Amino acid sequence: MAILFADPPDWVDDPSGYQFTSVMNAQVLIDNLPIAEAGDLLAAFDAAGNVRGIGTQIVPDFGPYNGQILYELMIRSNTSGDLIKFKYYD
Repeated sequence: MAILFADPPDWVDDPSGYQFTSVMNAQVLIDNLPIAEAGDLLAAFDAAGNVRGIGTQIVPDFGPYNGQILYELMIRSNTSGDLIKFKYYD
């Protein structure tokens, strides 16, 4: 039996392609439990599949998220009301 591993996604972020930026922090959960590991990726996409932001992993050393992996994302747009979807690569 062979185990196949997918190559990491080739998501490319283009910060200069958009006029507005929103900043958010996110935590990835399954069944209300954090699942993020070092090297995982979280990205935001618009309805056409364009990358609107790729998260940077951060690990707070204080507060309720102490020691947990969070993602800091800058989500970009040119208008308000864009539908944004997220993709997670483990």
